[in-house]
Amino acid sequence: MLGFRKPPSVLAMTLLIATAAAGHAQTTLRYKFKEGDVLQCTTQITGRTTFGSSGKGNVLTTTQTMDMTWTVKSVDSDGTAQITVKSNRLRLVLDMPGRIGKIDYDSEKGAMPGGSVGKAIGPFLRACGEAEFLVTVDARGEITYGEVPQKVQVAIKGAQVPGLGELFSAQTLKGMVVFLILPKDSVAKGDTWDEKLRLATPFGDLWKADKCVYEGTVTKDSRKMEQIKGTADITADPKAKQPSAIRVKEAKGSGAAYFDHQDGRLYSLATAQSMTLEIGGQTVQMSQNLNWRVIPQKGK
Repeated sequence: MLGFRKPPSVLAMTLLIATAAAGHAQTTLRYKFKEGDVLQCTTQITGRTTFGSSGKGNVLTTTQTMDMTWTVKSVDSDGTAQITVKSNRLRLVLDMPGRIGKIDYDSEKGAMPGGSVGKAIGPFLRACGEAEFLVTVDARGEITYGEVPQKVQVAIKGAQVPGLGELFSAQTLKGMVVFLILPKDSVAKGDTWDEKLRLATPFGDLWKADKCVYEGTVTKDSRKMEQIKGTADITADPKAKQPSAIRVKEAKGSGAAYFDHQDGRLYSLATAQSMTLEIGGQTVQMSQNLNWRVIPQKGK
């Protein structure tokens, strides 16, 4: 007699299919820009830079906080948006004992910082605290256009601080707007993608290669969010024939982001990175922490 297996029940088949589907669930992450949308957000960057070997040299500490309003002016059929970014408030605390001294600036108070360095960069800080500029962002978060506001360009020239223009270039300002580039394809938990970002410095370009990992859906602040973690590898691209070219001796970075899939917007992002550089034979140790988040609005 020819034997045969008893066919599985409908319930067993359903469970089997559901389990297989769950194991390969794909999620397409995209920003969902809507004309007229307004987003309030804040960025805080803290940093520590030591000039000299073994951490015994001059130490510069900074804390920069910027509150911004993003307003979506228009959205194309492919999801690309024109966004106006307005700085509402800029706070900067910079301290380097024995050389620069301490600079404490708050655009809301309006008082210009003292000291020779403070007076030199004061107009620039005021311009940044009042800046408004336009960027073009696609549905993955890639910025294809961004321009430094005219008043900021004028203030940079007036400050006459070497390298200031490169540190506050259009490329740098883009980083104030979108901090996370989403994957091109749909992803399942554990999938990865790579992105590369150029960081301009007066001594040459730094390239930050990010490896992002999709960690799936989690609950954060009582809301369902898509969690994305990442690590960074930083390398140098020194300027040709420049005696003080930059060299990366050691660098590492990590971060985590939370993306609201339903609303199609970034909710928060935090990164930490540290580097040991050699610039013109001098050792420079840098550490930086960045925290970006949406400012909750009443009733939402």
